[in-house]
Amino acid sequence: MHVLPGPHELPLRGRAEEIARVRELLEAERTPGSALLTFEGPPGIGKSRVLREAGRVAEASGYAVVNGLPPVPLPAGRPLAVLLDDLHCAGAEEARALSRLRGELIDSTVVWFTARRTGWANRPADEVLTGMAGYQERWILGPLPGPALDDLVHDFLGGGPAPYCGMRCPRPAGIRGLRGR
Repeated sequence: MHVLPGPHELPLRGRAEEIARVRELLEAERTPGSALLTFEGPPGIGKSRVLREAGRVAEASGYAVVNGLPPVPLPAGRPLAVLLDDLHCAGAEEARALSRLRGELIDSTVVWFTARRTGWANRPADEVLTGMAGYQERWILGPLPGPALDDLVHDFLGGGPAPYCGMRCPRPAGIRGLRGR
């Protein structure tokens, strides 16, 4: 459930609305309590990349950022942002670990940022997280718009493709799909 770093981090493209919402949520959650923001989408759409950016924004906003399940005791003195990637793969052990944190987090400010594949529910982990979070929001990530995809391809390849490469990429395969082309 850790967010893995990219081999070389490229600028985030085409996700300004999602990151603006991350900033709003981080500013709103300054009192004890928990919020849950889940990013969903198909494989390769950019969920992990958005999660990494959410962590960067949280850190710049004064949050202690934990990648994966938080350690006990929790970092003190700052609000906490927790990044949980591939939540659809979490097992019963992770759900129990989350459940054990409930008492530790009662007087803390915690924003949970999770990523999962669309349509892949994880009932035990979902139940624990939704039980801890007073506020919950879900964003379904769609394909990048053509100009953002052009910029991403330019960043990745170090040169520019024909305009609106998105018209020639029929599936939202993300950067992984580009590597195979």
